Amino acid sequence: MKKYYTFLIAAFIGLQSFAQTPSLKFFTKKDKTDITNSTHTIYGDGARFVVSEEFYSVMTGVDSVLYGAKRIEKSIITGTADYYCWKECYIPKDAGTLPIWIATDSLMNYNNDTVAKFSAYFQGKNNLGMAEYRYVFTPKGFPNDTVFVDIIFDMVTVGLDAQSQPSIEVFPNPATDVLNISIGDSDVNNARMRLINSNGQVVVTQRIQKYTSLDVSNYESGLYLIEIKGDSGLITRKKVLVK
Repeated sequence: MKKYYTFLIAAFIGLQSFAQTPSLKFFTKKDKTDITNSTHTIYGDGARFVVSEEFYSVMTGVDSVLYGAKRIEKSIITGTADYYCWKECYIPKDAGTLPIWIATDSLMNYNNDTVAKFSAYFQGKNNLGMAEYRYVFTPKGFPNDTVFVDIIFDMVTVGLDAQSQPSIEVFPNPATDVLNISIGDSDVNNARMRLINSNGQVVVTQRIQKYTSLDVSNYESGLYLIEIKGDSGLITRKKVLVK
């Protein structure tokens, strides 16, 4: 009987220890999407001085804990720069010069508090392409409870004049079975299309003709982003609802 009670006490203590593990989650400020341990894409123009987005986080599980942060280059665009904020904002670093960037200060997080202290910044410097960074957050004293956010900076244009974009139709919207794309008589060389879901994942990429139909009947319901590019860069970007 004594062994049985000893076992119960040990199990109870173990459960308490498990319950006191910190959990940190990150969300987009615009639509409150949970991006913890996942990938988020930020689209921008490489000619802009900086492309950025701010996020907020919520910690639960313990009363308070310090979180350290680091940024890891997963893929870069040569000739660009990036920086980030975690408690404080750091000076931009040229791509490739600091593959692992550890924040000098940790940030205190309190149970159930909403904190807006994480921001990611990218300087395209007139370059096209995609750069991907992983931001890792580790609670002090809990090395096994690290979380991350992968952020892709997709520079789809460089100084494109929005007024010069040709007229392109995407219909019906909402779409249930088929999504039609018409570029009509627009002078577009090597037109390409990609459809991106609300998690930033590219679900389809294909070349398009003057008139193209896309079967969306098997896609999950939700909001999608359709991008159409030509040799000159981004032509148009539209939101499409799939039901």
